[in-house]
Amino acid sequence: MKGLGVALGAGGARGFAHVAVLRRLCAKEMVPSVITGSSMGSVIGSAFALFKDIRTVEKLLGYFVEKSAKNILELTRTLQGKVSLTGKLSAAYKTTATRSMMNEYFLYDLISSIFGKARFSDTKIPLGIVATDAQTGKKELFDYGFISDAVCASSAVPGAFAPVPLAGSHYVDGGVTRVVPVEEAYRLGAKTVIGVDVSYVPKKQRFENIFDLIAHVDDLKGERLVKMDMERAQLAIYFDSLDIEWFRFDRVDEIIEKSDKILSDIYEKEIDRLSLI
Repeated sequence: MKGLGVALGAGGARGFAHVAVLRRLCAKEMVPSVITGSSMGSVIGSAFALFKDIRTVEKLLGYFVEKSAKNILELTRTLQGKVSLTGKLSAAYKTTATRSMMNEYFLYDLISSIFGKARFSDTKIPLGIVATDAQTGKKELFDYGFISDAVCASSAVPGAFAPVPLAGSHYVDGGVTRVVPVEEAYRLGAKTVIGVDVSYVPKKQRFENIFDLIAHVDDLKGERLVKMDMERAQLAIYFDSLDIEWFRFDRVDEIIEKSDKILSDIYEKEIDRLSLI
């Protein structure tokens, strides 16, 4: 669809809701002409921009889950409740002596196994990926160079993965500064933008400890960032009713199925209305 941009947000395993969104748009012949992504949104967005075929994307993502699930589940069980929505570790992990909890080559090996040496210039749909400069805290939009490098930078959750050296600086998770890259979709030429938020802030009645409280407060701050990101989207899609945690890569099929139902129940008419613009 000419002029349509889709901004895919950060959210770990919950990001597989983006597959349901892209599948729905393709079925309605509303293939986006611009895609932007942050963190997990950058993985799924890049795959679709490169191949422009949802079935190919689903096969690649199946491989991604199969190869990464064991390592990521082990990590996220350790970090459960300690990583905020914006991708920042709570104070409990800021004192660790290591730069990251995962092998520094794991993320790059995983991402490059999907995208290889593909460049942004190879995509069939213009693509933009957001990452955060670890030194300045500024967000950076990548639309040049190797896709694997930018996706790694955008997906490098601080503390879980080491900062990624790229373009003369070091970058971490795009979700730290831009959870849903709506503004960046406009910058790349979109006239109408669908913003997709897959983040989740659980409602808590009690906190296990002070670090649990710190992480929750950080989540609430991130929630405000999301609302700011989504303000300019013509259609803002929220999956806050999707009750599956961000680390559940073992429930990907369920995430996609439930997300598809949310789209049918809540957003079907709005998507159809957008197709008439």
